[in-house]
Order: sequence, then C-alpha cells, then structure tokens
Amino acid sequence: MNETEVREQLTHFVKERFELDFEALDINGDTNLYEMGLIDSLDSMILLTFIEKTYDINVSASSLENNALDSINSIVDLILCHKQ
Repeated sequence: MNETEVREQLTHFVKERFELDFEALDINGDTNLYEMGLIDSLDSMILLTFIEKTYDINVSASSLENNALDSINSIVDLILCHKQ
C-alpha cells in the first residue's frame, strides 16, 4: 500500500468514524485534530486500534510521542514508518 492509498483510507475512516466534514471545517492533512477539539483521548485509542488492525502493525508507546496522532499527515508518517 502506497502513501496515497494510506492517506485516502485513513482520511475516509476519520471522516466516517468521527463524523467530520473536512471541507466545512477546513481540515487538511496538517490540521491538528486535538487542538481543534475534533478528537479526544478516547478517540485516539479508537484510531490507534484501527491503525494497528488495518495496517498490521504494532505501535509502541514511544512511537506515540511527538504528537504522532495529531494530524492526518503525522498518522500517515507513523504508519509508513512502521511498514518499512
């Protein structure tokens, strides 16, 4: 799976699961989903579970430092890093 496919699949999941209208809310790949109040800590656990199951990776606690789940772009980077 390439970066574009990961980004599209992840974006679709986030939009559907958290009922977000990216266009209306002016959300892009760099938008900090936490700072905008769009997701919280429980949502991040749901997101992490999706990532681990969908991409068959194990994300360590140390990988989650440095705001790894803050934006679509940072999550895509996390996934691709673990897929290498």
